[in-house]
Amino acid sequence: FFILVRNYAPQVIGEVRKVVRAFSGETVQLNCGIFGAPAVDLKWLKGDTPECGKPVIYNDDSYQLLRSEENRDFSTLKVSNISKTTHAGLYTCRGSNGDKNGPAYVYVDLRIVDKTEIVKFDDVVVLFGNQLNIECRVSYDKDSNEGDIKIRLEKVKDGVPIPAVNFQTSTNETGNFKSLVYSVYSSATEMSGVYECV
Repeated sequence: FFILVRNYAPQVIGEVRKVVRAFSGETVQLNCGIFGAPAVDLKWLKGDTPECGKPVIYNDDSYQLLRSEENRDFSTLKVSNISKTTHAGLYTCRGSNGDKNGPAYVYVDLRIVDKTEIVKFDDVVVLFGNQLNIECRVSYDKDSNEGDIKIRLEKVKDGVPIPAVNFQTSTNETGNFKSLVYSVYSSATEMSGVYECV
């Protein structure tokens, strides 16, 4: 009889580069799939580049390696209670089986995003006919947020939000704060009510 043994250099299954975004304190799973014959040995590294990446310590409270013995081509790195200072950055999954064509890599960029919060939206009292200013100030993660953050003012009537009309708006942005000021130069009684910053 005839036996044929073939070697396959490691090959990535799916995307080579991924970006994962999550909030501080959450738990995330970073996934990697690399096929090869003989079976590929998968290792996770953390660092700016694969060359200077350091092995992830799996017995650390933050990291847990999830891997099935039935499907050795896939590896999942579970990262718990994530923080921007400790866990953000580039993770590299390195798959090697000794083939002369070298290892294969999957790169996962973990970005920790600060939650968007309203930091200033105070009650306003103004005399009839005087200028009315309503400021809505928001803190958000400018580096991680995709695109410009949108802020709007709504008046709540009978529990239902409706667009706030007859206001002029001005926007101010400093660092990770964005303010939207709604102004009316001559206030009227019908403007009284409950407003929401969204």
